[in-house]
Amino acid sequence: LSSPNLALQDIDRGAGVRYCQQLRARMRSHGGRVLTHGELQLTVDSVNQDLDKDLGRLEAVETVNTALVSGNVGLLDALKHPGLGLTTVKIAKQDEVRFVEELQMRLANKSVVEGEGVGLWYEDILAGVQDVVEDVGEVETFVGVLRGVNSAVAAGDMIGVYNYLSNNSDR
Repeated sequence: LSSPNLALQDIDRGAGVRYCQQLRARMRSHGGRVLTHGELQLTVDSVNQDLDKDLGRLEAVETVNTALVSGNVGLLDALKHPGLGLTTVKIAKQDEVRFVEELQMRLANKSVVEGEGVGLWYEDILAGVQDVVEDVGEVETFVGVLRGVNSAVAAGDMIGVYNYLSNNSDR
């Protein structure tokens, strides 16, 4: 790939294994035929994009682990790092304690199993954030039901109270 005759751009010499894997996969998907220059460059670009994504993810994981080890300073900002890909997840200041407790618990469990000095992995962080987001959503739903019941009680609406309680009996 690094041959000047091929004129491929942005070759990362440390990514040779990944280039080979992607090239083999692309060749198989094209019936084993010889790949064009454009297809070779697309493969290089795809691998480079994956490498950039992996480096961003690694930086984000390091940032979260540093925040956890340093007394949770900057944890919310670390969770908002683009490398984690949590841009659609609501990470609010009022939920900071929940995120800290969940991730610290996961870190403590991991340290017991794997030894001191071990940090959370990408998957651990995502699972912890997802658990907190689900718990917060459940609490918000529960609070909404309680507000509805209280409003119905305050209004003297027995049918409203019954409807809120029967429609939300699982809560």
